Amino acid sequence: MRKKIIIGLVLILASFLLNDRAKSLASTIRSPFLDTTAEIVSSLMIIAVFLIPSIHLFSRNRKLMPALYISLAVSIIASYSLKLLLRIERPFEQKTIPFTNLDDYSFPSTHSTLAFAPLSFLKGTANTAWMIFGFVVIASRIYLGLHRMSDTVAGAVLGYIIGSFFLDNSRFDLKKDMLEVKRQTFHLIAGLSIVFLIYKGYLNQPIMIMVLLAAIIISRASIRTDIPIICWFLDNFERKEERKIFPGKGAILMILGAFIALVFFPLKIALASIAILALSDSFSHIVGRFFGRTRQPFSTKLIEGTIAGISAGFLGAVFFVGANQALIGSTLAMAAETIGMRINGIEIDDNIMIPIIAGLSMWLLTIF
Repeated sequence: MRKKIIIGLVLILASFLLNDRAKSLASTIRSPFLDTTAEIVSSLMIIAVFLIPSIHLFSRNRKLMPALYISLAVSIIASYSLKLLLRIERPFEQKTIPFTNLDDYSFPSTHSTLAFAPLSFLKGTANTAWMIFGFVVIASRIYLGLHRMSDTVAGAVLGYIIGSFFLDNSRFDLKKDMLEVKRQTFHLIAGLSIVFLIYKGYLNQPIMIMVLLAAIIISRASIRTDIPIICWFLDNFERKEERKIFPGKGAILMILGAFIALVFFPLKIALASIAILALSDSFSHIVGRFFGRTRQPFSTKLIEGTIAGISAGFLGAVFFVGANQALIGSTLAMAAETIGMRINGIEIDDNIMIPIIAGLSMWLLTIF
């Protein structure tokens, strides 16, 4: 992996020297046919990236499919996080990130990142064909004037390294680990749903209090009896030991953490802190548990999981607060999650601690 990173950095540095030459070449070969071709490749690339490698692995090695999907998700997070941190504008027309008002900066190219992330998962002829497809994607982005050569090469290197890392370090077992994946997926969807409902005004403090009280009552009742629908959720998303003591503990504490953030912080900071809870906690657990290798000093947590958590949390928070606030909020929240916090010997649950630490740090930045 170290060799791949070094070679990748050399390629990125060299690509800066070719920016003007690539731009000049693109302007001299323009034609209606190439215009149409480049637009088609650029538009359909996202579908191809998720569909074609999935079909290939489904027929050859299904065990690698979760690692592929995680690598694609992390590639998106890493690419957009770098864009929003570096803020390098596009060569021509500035665009926005889909479904948002945030500027979609140029470096690195997300299309190139996604195009090269699956490369390591494909073998033989499929690998060669996909590499050619990746270079076509790079050419189309430069030809359309959406990126410089350095943007696309940096994206390709980033995607390839991420894909290689997740392929080499995967410890995922479909049978043994599916419950944890389902739990973290539920955590992610539930957290983002809370953010959406608060943002749209459908969820406020009084409603959250009523939801909390109802959830606690249902939780206590579920210990003694099986409640339709609730029972299905507990069977599919709850650990056996927690179901016997505190059914739905994670969901209840998440709502409580979101409620605390909403009470004590301004709306945008509260939304950012809940987004960090939803994204950072889920990605840090999945990446750390199934792909991490490097232990942190003075902790059982893995560095790879923490980095993934910080990046994912940053990307979620930056929709509501500035990039500096989002980065510091997600970083300090993950640091607190790594160290752990106790009051009178009782460990504070991540669902409570993360939004409080994230929200407090982002709020303090507005003062100082």
